[in-house]
Amino acid sequence: MLKLGDQVSAKLIEKVDTHHWIVSFEGDLLQVRNATTFTFEAGKIVSLQVVSERPLQFKIIGLASNKSFRGLNVRV
Repeated sequence: MLKLGDQVSAKLIEKVDTHHWIVSFEGDLLQVRNATTFTFEAGKIVSLQVVSERPLQFKIIGLASNKSFRGLNVRV
């Protein structure tokens, strides 16, 4: 079970709409809400940090190719 502050990596699989992505995390597909104004590309690896356990919420703390996205909120 994920705990507050845990860091995980997830791969962006498919853009659902402007604010939602399907990501692959440990073999499971999750729908993640992008609470940012940034546009991402499928295939990128995103580093996430757990900011809430119930409901489970993450924030982006970096992308493999661009660390300027540090600290953006993402919700599941």
